[in-house]
Amino acid sequence: PTDIGQIIEDTVALMESRAKEKSIDLSFSLKDLKPVQADPKNIEEILNNLISNAINYSPEGGNVTVSAQGLGEYMEIKVEDTGVGISPEELPKIFDKFYRVKHPKTRQVTGTGLGLAIVKGIVDAHQGTIDVESVVDKGSVFKILLPMITE
Repeated sequence: PTDIGQIIEDTVALMESRAKEKSIDLSFSLKDLKPVQADPKNIEEILNNLISNAINYSPEGGNVTVSAQGLGEYMEIKVEDTGVGISPEELPKIFDKFYRVKHPKTRQVTGTGLGLAIVKGIVDAHQGTIDVESVVDKGSVFKILLPMITE
């Protein structure tokens, strides 16, 4: 069993300095958490990728919020940002290997285009789902559902 709350707290603490460099407010909230059957290193990898992207693609002074809550038999993890957003045409492709969002404000963001493909692979391996809602120039919300351990 894995304590998602602790992993979120630790990951947010690790990312705090990167957020501060861009004057981004990085916060988290936890509610009704139960353990999930997951590899802690994999959960760290998911959070590192999603939070890192949220910081990279948000403007100075933006907000990034990480939240987790129990929803029935699932744990919902959300990473929300006030970044550049993703166009409706690009949304279906963002989990493809090597795909990078094309936006004039993101040219300076470096990366391989593998992060979200890795995240999706990990979520799938844990019998979970990942979903994204996004509005160009307003931000994105990445939502993951993972099965909780229910006794």
